[in-house]
Amino acid sequence: MKALDYVVSASVQDWKARPVDAEQVRLLDAVRECDLAINRAHAARAAAIDEVARRVANTAVTGRPLPHALLAREAQAAGEEGRPLQRWSEKKAAEEGLVAELGCLLRVSLSNLLCKCWELVRGGG
Repeated sequence: MKALDYVVSASVQDWKARPVDAEQVRLLDAVRECDLAINRAHAARAAAIDEVARRVANTAVTGRPLPHALLAREAQAAGEEGRPLQRWSEKKAAEEGLVAELGCLLRVSLSNLLCKCWELVRGGG
């Protein structure tokens, strides 16, 4: 332990003996302030995305039963065309529409961003 203490002590003394570069300190402070501003902006964006996602989820019409005849016609048409029948609920369609809108707005892929925003705002995972 004594050798390690000596090395640490010598390193601290060397560090203290260096002249302070005021310009470097100013620039590092500027970098820190920019990083804080970026973090605040990310938090504000996450909150806004969460708010619009909640609004979309709460205003989407869900659980509306579809007439059996309509489902049968869609299933028949899908089978004739060789594709599976895929029906989204109104809520799922609204969420996917939101993802597409935000993706265009921010010019990014949003499938993970939306989940991250929910985690940040709601304190999940």
